[in-house]
Amino acid sequence: LAMLRSVRVHRTAVHRQIENMALPVGMTGARFTLLMTLYFSRDSLLAQNEISKELNVSRTNITNLIDGLERDGLVERVPNPADRRVSYAQLTKAGEDLCLRLMPTMTREMEDATLGFSPEEKELFKQFLYRVQRNIVSRYPGHYSRGLGVDPENE
Repeated sequence: LAMLRSVRVHRTAVHRQIENMALPVGMTGARFTLLMTLYFSRDSLLAQNEISKELNVSRTNITNLIDGLERDGLVERVPNPADRRVSYAQLTKAGEDLCLRLMPTMTREMEDATLGFSPEEKELFKQFLYRVQRNIVSRYPGHYSRGLGVDPENE
């Protein structure tokens, strides 16, 4: 429960900072999460159904979010040449630029969250979080697909 609460408190702090940035587009928590999910995925590209699984929201919600981000020029849809039923969402240059603008705020919040931790404690904490990720993925492997999942054991 402490881990879940920490995630919620961290997310709230990041969103409050983003609200103060005077961005050229509206930035809800869902839009931010989708942009960051794409930013950290391979080639800034994911199938819409993968995004839906990763964010644990309906495909309709993902479609609506991508529609809005596409209107703002932050995301584009990329068809799958092998399967027309599959559509990918990919960050545009403007989307990548916005993510790069958001990253310092996100980084600052993470640094603030670990104030008072020694470098060794931060490394241990990182390893513990990676272990949690690996445990979850190994228990539910069908829920994770290419581009999503966990960090390597040796990082």
